[in-house]
Amino acid sequence: MVARRLILPVALILAVSAVLFCGLIWYAARNLDDVALESSAQVMQSKLTELQRRIAVDAKDRAWWDEAQRKLFEQRDTIWAEDNFGGYAHDSLGWSSVFVLGPDGAPGYSWIEGKSFGRARNPHEFYGDGLASLIEAASRSSMEEPDPVAGLLADRDGVVHIVGVSPFTWEVPTVAQLASAPRPMLVISFALDDAALAGIAEELNVRGLRIAHDDGQAREAVALNLIAPDGSSSGILAWNLDLPGERLTTTVLPVVIAAFLVMSWLLWLVFDRANRAARRIENGARLLAAQNSALERSEQRVRAIMDNVADGIFSVNPEGGIESVNPAALRLFGYDTQTIMEKGFLSLIDCPQGFQVLAAFRAGDDVPAQIQGAVGRRADGSTFPIDLSAGEVTISDRRLLTVVVRDMTERERQAEALSGARDAAEQANRAKSDFLAHISHELRTPLNAVIGFSEMYTSKIFGALGDKRYDEYATHIHDSGKHLLALINDILDLSRADANRLELYDEDVALDEVIGASVEMVRKELGDAGLALDVDIQDDLPRLRADERRLRQVAINLLSNAVKFTPRGGRITVRAGIDGERRIRMTVRDTGIGMRQEDVEKAFIPFTQVDTTLTRRHLGAGIGLSLTRRLVEAHGAEIAIVSAPGKGTTVTVVFPSDRTVDATSRLAAG
Repeated sequence: MVARRLILPVALILAVSAVLFCGLIWYAARNLDDVALESSAQVMQSKLTELQRRIAVDAKDRAWWDEAQRKLFEQRDTIWAEDNFGGYAHDSLGWSSVFVLGPDGAPGYSWIEGKSFGRARNPHEFYGDGLASLIEAASRSSMEEPDPVAGLLADRDGVVHIVGVSPFTWEVPTVAQLASAPRPMLVISFALDDAALAGIAEELNVRGLRIAHDDGQAREAVALNLIAPDGSSSGILAWNLDLPGERLTTTVLPVVIAAFLVMSWLLWLVFDRANRAARRIENGARLLAAQNSALERSEQRVRAIMDNVADGIFSVNPEGGIESVNPAALRLFGYDTQTIMEKGFLSLIDCPQGFQVLAAFRAGDDVPAQIQGAVGRRADGSTFPIDLSAGEVTISDRRLLTVVVRDMTERERQAEALSGARDAAEQANRAKSDFLAHISHELRTPLNAVIGFSEMYTSKIFGALGDKRYDEYATHIHDSGKHLLALINDILDLSRADANRLELYDEDVALDEVIGASVEMVRKELGDAGLALDVDIQDDLPRLRADERRLRQVAINLLSNAVKFTPRGGRITVRAGIDGERRIRMTVRDTGIGMRQEDVEKAFIPFTQVDTTLTRRHLGAGIGLSLTRRLVEAHGAEIAIVSAPGKGTTVTVVFPSDRTVDATSRLAAG
């Protein structure tokens, strides 16, 4: 009978719920479409930003090159310019145009779509007034390292280009080069033509990606205004997007409506069975009474357990009175049984958490099962930290709150000691990193001056020095200054790595060329030490996605260590190849003094050297291997050392497979 009276109200509630649910789906679909449009615009903006950063890095890489300045401006080597900036840049790097401007701003070289136009093309005429803003920003770069800029500019045919500008900068400038101004400029571009837009559309999974030149052409599409560096509009990037909200309303709503109709039909069946279930509940109630009787008998067993646990246990009634307590609680709070039974629960748990537990229990709400950071009060008035565990039980139709109290005094003391030690260690590490960074910056400026002036002496810019010993002294000063500058740069890189400020500029790198350049850097040391060198590079080795300058630094450090710790007449072998998991490996092996395997980790600690006879004969700061490991791990790679005393050392660097650049990927990126 009761079930039949409930049919109409429940049916009404079900109908209202269906309307509300369908409305919520429609509202959620609209919001989903708005989010999809906004997310698509953000992803497209991020892609344009990534392309601008890549073009800026490409411009910096080509402009921060001593050989480029000598070949382009001193020797006017057009063949070299064509090989490195002309057709090669278009075919291999995907550049649409390249312009080399002299210090006076006049065009010296120009290539468009890989075709050379010499001085006949002026980039200002090609890109309009917006290029002047980029050149002005790039001209403010430091004389020690170029700071490239990039922006979106439309050429005279209306095609939008990502244009990168970087001043030509000497890698290690002399005093005369530092004083020269203005500097030549390199202007490169990547055209957002139909082919490029098709590639971006495929990558971002959008349709109809195009450049529109007015709002009418971008109607009923997602649009992104392309702003030039001078604030003008270079065009509107528009594309079409499948909206998930529309698909949701056309597919989900009919299903929801059908489901509610089915539920209405099932409602009749449910209430019919509810009557029969009510009778079963009555039988269950009688069974529950029997179980309560058994529960009373088990209470004695529970009491025996409570008397032997280490934590304090209370039974509390809804008024806050204590009805039972175990011996551990008496010891914990310093009361006898009669006195503590006269005390209220809140007089023992003297903190807001105690009020919270008791209030929830009285209101019939869920009692917090675990509470940390509470405070207990002993009989002598002293307080101590505790953790609470609470739970509600029903015994003979009486609701009781069971509270377990654990003394946390010793644990908090240990936690405070550990926290203080950790804070002190972190502060000392930060102070060390800050000191290394600051002192390295302070020392680089005078060292650059020492190197520059000693280079003037060795080059005899103002004539002979007189005695030949002055030439020798000037050479020693110059070599020592460069060695010290390299050491300071390593310390600065190490401090950046410790502070997580080590940045990578990834590009597709030919590892064989990096190894070749690194070998040339240590060629003189190899000859002076009387060592033989073997280089074994796998044929058709794929290119590696890495920071070329950091990769060269890793190779030079490993080769320098091998030279330093290999006696005269020894041999050094450099190998590079790819394994079965498409991971590129680089190995440097020597026949030097080696070390114990248990000392390998010690070799990676900054400013530490393994204590051997040969290391004591070769001075060093002990940061080469530590910095090498930081640079390797920054690429997501692994470095391993296998060594034994008197048998040499083998260092292997393994790069992850996702840094191996397949030929097909390179062609698609180009």
